[in-house]
Amino acid sequence: MGLKQLLKPIAQTLSAPAKAPRLSPRRLMLETAIFTAIFCSQTGYCPRIDDDDPNGPQTIALG
Repeated sequence: MGLKQLLKPIAQTLSAPAKAPRLSPRRLMLETAIFTAIFCSQTGYCPRIDDDDPNGPQTIALG
């Protein structure tokens, strides 16, 4: 088996168009919440969403 035959499946995979996975709104909210919790716990900065704030979402530092 030659090198070309070994690399053919890899080349086909790399050249195939990538499809973005479809997420349901509930799944998207869950994954966003999990990501935010991990990001917040690791960095100490938590995005805070405040609909009343004219400046939009703010970042607050945890003590």
